[in-house]
Amino acid sequence: MKKFNVKKSAGRLALILAFLSLFSYKTSSTTYFFDKSLLNGLKQYRNSNPIYISNILNQIFKRENLYAKIIKEYAKKFQDAGFGYSEKQLSDLNISLEYIESRGDLEAISKAGAEGVKQLMPDTAKDYGLKNNHYLNESFNPEKATIASLEYILRYAKAYGSIDLALLAYNAGPGAVEKILKQCPNVKHKHEFPKELLNEESKNYVDKFYFILKRIKEPEKYGISINSAKLKFREYKTKKGDNLIKIAKKYHSSEDLIAQYNGIKDKSRIPVNYSLLIPQKR
Repeated sequence: MKKFNVKKSAGRLALILAFLSLFSYKTSSTTYFFDKSLLNGLKQYRNSNPIYISNILNQIFKRENLYAKIIKEYAKKFQDAGFGYSEKQLSDLNISLEYIESRGDLEAISKAGAEGVKQLMPDTAKDYGLKNNHYLNESFNPEKATIASLEYILRYAKAYGSIDLALLAYNAGPGAVEKILKQCPNVKHKHEFPKELLNEESKNYVDKFYFILKRIKEPEKYGISINSAKLKFREYKTKKGDNLIKIAKKYHSSEDLIAQYNGIKDKSRIPVNYSLLIPQKR
């Protein structure tokens, strides 16, 4: 055990307190440490830090096997609609969208009530056929949410003739895009958006999307490390008398993972004759 050095410890404490005092500010009743500009700087550093980005992307990329079939189907739909997206390009779009919407958090819920990795509003999820009943909420199922999100983007890309405007609609709603097009009918690309017509979040939404997209396309260039770890998935049609413990044991999964990936509200109650998404640990 090291001998405790009082002088050295006191000196370190004095340095720490001096450092903190540099960033303190006062109101009439309270002293706050770290001014807002510093906090914003720290947030920006976190959001652009390669390690931070790598960790989130790897959480999303481990679900890549789940999205492969969906991407294959929708790449053709995008191509048929006149948007020349290869499977790789559409996969990158999907991953970028998931990053900026939820940071890949399966259980994300926004202050506005948007849910799941693709942050679907309840009414939007319902419009695109996702269930929300006594048993489960399919907005939290990343497979079903991905289909709904790609349907949404494809729908508005065709309506506006622009992926950028479709992405803006995803964040701000079609009403915000219609407002822009009413005043600037020839707008197609993000650099043409009149930002004075957008709220604070939406002003930079599409820019953030492309910021992440660039790093997915060329990870090494930006110091991003993508690993090859992937989850395996399968579907299981539930029967009367089934329970999550038995299903999890049979398919080398866990109750928590199955509940999480299917948006199950109560692990003791699962719907009968329902195709459960089963993430497998091995």
